Amino acid sequence: MFTARSGGKDAPTGDLPAVAASRTKWPVCLAAAALACVIVIIALFFWQPGSKKSAESNLNLGQKFQNGDGVPRDLIKAAALYKKACDGGEPGGCFLLSEMYEAGEGVPQNPTKAAALSKKASKLIHR
Repeated sequence: MFTARSGGKDAPTGDLPAVAASRTKWPVCLAAAALACVIVIIALFFWQPGSKKSAESNLNLGQKFQNGDGVPRDLIKAAALYKKACDGGEPGGCFLLSEMYEAGEGVPQNPTKAAALSKKASKLIHR
């Protein structure tokens, strides 16, 4: 066992390499926790559920599901994401959802609903 001189007294330090290792771990853990907190705070500050960025993100994710780009192809999920994008004011989401209703892909075929969504997309573009 190693000892260290502290204030004129011998203080046992135990296994010196183990003590040194434990002293270097906690600052790393503290720094990692602080970084995680900063990332969460930044994400909460910039991400707003009803924002244009959220609608655009739903559109992009819907396209990935529709095309099977990096995820399994799922037309039902794509349609749900396009609906969220359309409801969030993204004209591309309305247009792509209208195409899905027109073709009956991932949703029941409904030309009336397809026409209404195309009209909504047009209004969103020209506002």
